[in-house]
Amino acid sequence: MVIPHTHRARRLNRAGHHPGAARELGVWSAFYVAGIAFLAAQLLLGVPRPEWGIEVYTFLIGLGVYLLDRVGVVVADPDGGNAWPRTGHTLARVGAIVALAAASVVGWTLRPGLALGPWIGLAIVAAYARPGKWRLRNFVWLKGPVVAICLVALGVLAAGADRALANGPAVWITAFGLALLVLGDCVLSDLDDVRLDRASSVGSVAVFVGERHARTVALGLHVLSGAALLAGAAPRLSAGITSGTVVLTTWALVVAKPARVRTIVDLRVPALAVALWLIESRAG
Repeated sequence: MVIPHTHRARRLNRAGHHPGAARELGVWSAFYVAGIAFLAAQLLLGVPRPEWGIEVYTFLIGLGVYLLDRVGVVVADPDGGNAWPRTGHTLARVGAIVALAAASVVGWTLRPGLALGPWIGLAIVAAYARPGKWRLRNFVWLKGPVVAICLVALGVLAAGADRALANGPAVWITAFGLALLVLGDCVLSDLDDVRLDRASSVGSVAVFVGERHARTVALGLHVLSGAALLAGAAPRLSAGITSGTVVLTTWALVVAKPARVRTIVDLRVPALAVALWLIESRAG
């Protein structure tokens, strides 16, 4: 599956900003992927947390896919603005395949069918970020939705929450709310790269409508996400805390307009998931 911020977090942008090793290697974004699986278990199954193996599985997939998006599955994207040397590309691809292979082993120990997940992610990122006119992230109507659908699908399947979807439309509304949350985060994260995305024809909302309107779109998506979570089958406490936290923090980002938001967005979901775990465990 594809992670929410796979649009070239760069070692150096044109302003010379260095994002740090953790973001450079996609560690924070991998935590985001694991956080979505955590939230899927909490909101769709009503459990305080999923198995830790699920978190390891989704973290490794997120890490592998992020690295492949950065350097390309076979050939690096010439529009990617990637400052890594060619040897770094090779090492990143090797590291990505090792992470995906490890995820496949972990997935097999959880449920045999999950062993396929990392390789499906490999196929999707190849279509999403491959160089050329028809890469998926060139199209504004595909870029964010592909990430949101794939990421939520990964979280739901990894957590075993797909069984809950048979319980009626209220559960689907909750899953839809989670997808809207990820979609809004994609819009926010694209703000960091709007100038380079505009130059390379990447189809982000920020490029299409401008940065100010993109912030408004992200806030609107998160308001709709919160409404869906509150209307769905998620436990009331979890739904209320999730929707309130996401809407309020997005509103703060819209008002404050920080120069870079991706790391904040990456860490918000896992921090929220851990907070819900602690609150639910104490309440229980």
